[in-house]
Amino acid sequence: LAKHVARLFPNPQFVHLWREDRLRQAVSAVLAVETGRWRSIPGATWEDASATVPFDADRIERLMSYSDFCHGHFRNLFAAMDATPHTLSYEALTADYGTSVRAMLRHLGSDAEPRAPRMRRQADGASEAMVLRYLRERAIAVPSVG
Repeated sequence: LAKHVARLFPNPQFVHLWREDRLRQAVSAVLAVETGRWRSIPGATWEDASATVPFDADRIERLMSYSDFCHGHFRNLFAAMDATPHTLSYEALTADYGTSVRAMLRHLGSDAEPRAPRMRRQADGASEAMVLRYLRERAIAVPSVG
């Protein structure tokens, strides 16, 4: 794959977007697959909060494992191409969108200013309830916030 990418894109620059919170990423994926709601853009997407998604801890774990597998392949691709991607976590992006996007643009060689985000965060009480249920059922200690 590295040879094909190098042939098609002689001097590629990479951004590796990932999520630190693997559990919440997996829960988000379950909800998106089950509801068909992959993003929320006010005025551009249909909002239906009525869908109830069944809890499935094994499915959540499979999605966490699959995500780890995929990120491993990306890291292997970057290594095979001797590339140093700009890494950006979802958490950093949502905590400080402007700074995160500005740094990514600078890495890509642009001095453009980021546009305002259109998408809205989708996490809600239902997704957080699923996260907490997973933690309770799998008896994983939740660190205290202090």
